[in-house]
Amino acid sequence: MVCQSACLALRDTLRSDAKQAIAELNVLGVYGVILTGDNPRAAAAIAIELALDYRAGLLPEDKVMVVAELSRQRPTVMIGDGINDARP
Repeated sequence: MVCQSACLALRDTLRSDAKQAIAELNVLGVYGVILTGDNPRAAAAIAIELALDYRAGLLPEDKVMVVAELSRQRPTVMIGDGINDARP
């Protein structure tokens, strides 16, 4: 990143127990994928840290379609942060 006068970079951070939780799910045979509305670069950074696949730039209805697609292939659940993934 090159800045002429001032530069500010923000990044999502993982919970301290996230890697361990994903590792335990992997041992159980659970497939994980990140579905996010975030931009692809931000999603990729987190996905790489967790060794997960990801799809970024999604709207809530896009996530519903991806979950439906995945559920046709295997048992599927979605865990969201509750901010924009909840349905009334």
